Amino acid sequence: MKKLAKRRKYTIPLKDVIPNIAKNITDNGKQNINLYLNWQQIIGQKFAQNLTPIKINNNNNDKILYLKCTNGAELQMKYAENEIINLINLYFGSKKIKSIKFVPQNKINKTENKINKPENKEKLLYAKILNKLAKTL
Repeated sequence: MKKLAKRRKYTIPLKDVIPNIAKNITDNGKQNINLYLNWQQIIGQKFAQNLTPIKINNNNNDKILYLKCTNGAELQMKYAENEIINLINLYFGSKKIKSIKFVPQNKINKTENKINKPENKEKLLYAKILNKLAKTL
């Protein structure tokens, strides 16, 4: 049976805890969080109304961005694929995304969407709070 860690008899200020938490988030995790939090700013209203980021996959160092696409806009978004990739890479300052996979919205509703899982919504909310707190320190 595991032994529980002993509780401290003193409190640690939050400003001292947040940097340690931020260190444990990987670079890829930070990029995902930034992508989700700043999505509309990154690609603009024109694309953001039809696209929602799902996940980024590393496939032999080629990062593939999976985007949920509203029904009926897949073809239009496919034609703008290079422009979307350029906007995202411009935001990150390097060629982070190599290609995009568009996933129709009707297919996502039938399968499990990672963003819509409650635990991932909580992680995203937690990341937003950490981001705001880090800016105030």
